[in-house]
Amino acid sequence: MIRVMTGVLWATVTGLGVLMLARGVWALQQPWRSTGEKLFGLAFFVALTAFAGYKLLTVLATTASRLRSRPVENMVHGLVSLVFVIGGVFVYFRGHESASGLFITVGGILFFGVGAIVLFTRVRRRYGD
Repeated sequence: MIRVMTGVLWATVTGLGVLMLARGVWALQQPWRSTGEKLFGLAFFVALTAFAGYKLLTVLATTASRLRSRPVENMVHGLVSLVFVIGGVFVYFRGHESASGLFITVGGILFFGVGAIVLFTRVRRRYGD
């Protein structure tokens, strides 16, 4: 039952990601906002949809599949963490309304950045230099 619910969750996220990608392509054709923001949003949803698709495949794959191996999972989670770090840097340079927004942005960059470093270190230990 847990596997079915997990599969439904990741299928939903994958489907919503595809819808957001379609909306992003539509948004590129609209005159409001800058093209850079729209492209960044598209890149974010490409990464999110790819991650959700990967998680859906791991739910559907057999236990012995290489997709479910720990190093592959660490690598994928590390890459998604880097997407959030890049997003945080983008928000940081965009500017803040308040000091609390600045602290939250820097905290997010540090949190996801350290997480990515830890995950990539685990992969490096597994596969060596």
